[in-house]
Amino acid sequence: MLVLGGATRLCLEGGSLRRSRASEQPAHDRNSCAVPARGGNGTRGDTQVAHPLHRHRSVRFYAARMAAMTCPWMEIEIERMGADVRVAARGSRGETAASRMLGPGMNADRLCKFGEAAAEEAHRGRPLGPLAGEAQAIHRALMEGALDRLRSGLHGAARGAPVLVRFMVKSGTLQSVPWEALCEPDEAMGFWGISPNYLPVRGVMAEEPRRPWPVRRPLRVLAIAPQGGPSIDGLKSALEQRIKQGDVEWLPPIGPDQARLPYLFDRLSAEPRPHVIHFVGHGGVRGGKPVLQLATDLEDEPAWVPAELLGKQLKASTVGPLRLIVLEACEGAKPGDLASAAEMLSRCGADAVLAHLWPVQADIARLCSERFYAVLAGADREKRGNPAIALNEARRILLTCHRESAEAFSPVLYLRSSDPVLFEFTDVEPAWPPQPPPTPREIEKIVARPFSLVLGDRWRHDRSAIESFKEKLRAELATLPDPPPPDLPTSALMERAALEYGPGLLETKFQELFKSLPRPALLDTIARVLPPGVHITLLRTPFLEQAVEQAKPDTTIYVIQPGESRPGVRATRALPPVHNALRPIGGGQVVPDAGGGRAEPGGEAWVSRRLDRLLAFRRGAARAAHP
Repeated sequence: MLVLGGATRLCLEGGSLRRSRASEQPAHDRNSCAVPARGGNGTRGDTQVAHPLHRHRSVRFYAARMAAMTCPWMEIEIERMGADVRVAARGSRGETAASRMLGPGMNADRLCKFGEAAAEEAHRGRPLGPLAGEAQAIHRALMEGALDRLRSGLHGAARGAPVLVRFMVKSGTLQSVPWEALCEPDEAMGFWGISPNYLPVRGVMAEEPRRPWPVRRPLRVLAIAPQGGPSIDGLKSALEQRIKQGDVEWLPPIGPDQARLPYLFDRLSAEPRPHVIHFVGHGGVRGGKPVLQLATDLEDEPAWVPAELLGKQLKASTVGPLRLIVLEACEGAKPGDLASAAEMLSRCGADAVLAHLWPVQADIARLCSERFYAVLAGADREKRGNPAIALNEARRILLTCHRESAEAFSPVLYLRSSDPVLFEFTDVEPAWPPQPPPTPREIEKIVARPFSLVLGDRWRHDRSAIESFKEKLRAELATLPDPPPPDLPTSALMERAALEYGPGLLETKFQELFKSLPRPALLDTIARVLPPGVHITLLRTPFLEQAVEQAKPDTTIYVIQPGESRPGVRATRALPPVHNALRPIGGGQVVPDAGGGRAEPGGEAWVSRRLDRLLAFRRGAARAAHP
């Protein structure tokens, strides 16, 4: 029963619409809408009150939505039976295609070799080329007899609309086959993954899916990037146009500091809840179970979370709007012994998961995300909210912009339902045009005040150099008569190195490493606008001092470096004893404090007293603010 506000309503009975009076409405709010609870198999359930944003919609909109929900779909079941492959199919109108074998000429080994060859072409950034003929041969073997007649009937019933094709692959080895690259026999570019007539997705056996979530723009996207830095920046840059137009809301991302347990689970349970979770990182298979890599632990060792556990947590903590997960991971969709990480998350956490079959270049992943979200949250009412249509359009863009590279068939979509629409967007326009985001207050404070504090970031940008240093150290220790185990934690590795080489030699190795690290570009930007004053840096390397010296060569810079004390230098509780306490850079002059007399401006004692007063003032202000 579909209830609309007003004097009349439309009732759906037996597949037909009839008009009835408002007096027949249920006791709840007559301005609200109610839709039947409905599973993927078409069964009906209890009437549920829908989102209040629905109340302004017209009968015409709901008629179109009901038509979309009954859009033709075809489900193809594929299962490995020894060396052979069994296929069967059923359609949305109750049709079935009897189970049969593909035949001796098209066995499982041939399908797997096609997948391996396609992955190799994608790795080299080349077109499918000769493999297009193999894709056509697989298409002919699959679309035979009753299955082809079923497809033709559904295509005719669609009346120009695309037919959803769900591949129910029950064999782990056949998950690596790019079924989306099946090609029509008489078309050079007749790949299903770019077809306007067919929407290939991968089905999963799961509980009944939820209804499409009503969305009042924008679509909320939460990025999770355990490696942080360029990963988050690249994704946000890809969505920049959508964010400015108000189609996408960029939630504060989960970076390296939060992408670890239990902080990750706490954030997923907090408001605002996302519609889409976009994971940018690495995946793999450990112990036969698909896993995703989180941020490093306190020992700088990578932490892994099982995809099934993460999916269950997502289901428990993001009940409501979450419908889609995007895995931008090099092995996020690589099949394991049980299921891929994408399939496992689709079973447990979301109605749809987009992932990659093969490793892809960063520009490929960025362009794919850009076009995918442009269609998913765009203005086209017939396409928005439908990730299957959005992914087909993204593949077409990838083929066009990257010389028909096979990488276009790396992204695949796992879908729990026969209804591909995940979100129902309202037609309410924003009350004002989207504005560019304001400058963060933290940046304004740094450039506007004569006092700043620059903190470190746990070597996030220098992780590759640090990892290389640790591997070199492991290799050197491996030559000893009693070598340490290869999986020794970082802290224990350093203790062993100090024991073997002595603290002095180990410190020399660290100094050589730090001298080779590049200076972050952000510090150069800050140094150009940094005003005169007192600035504190807690970085492990003198990056800030070097950046200021380079940006302001005519400015005298005094550096206070904590260390051993020396006679004549004043030590206070606020300022630790210092070694070479005042060192000018850039030709400045230091006026020493002569025997405790009146300190001249610029002298060591003068600077020390100024720091004492500044720190005492800030402590007093803090106590006043938080008594």
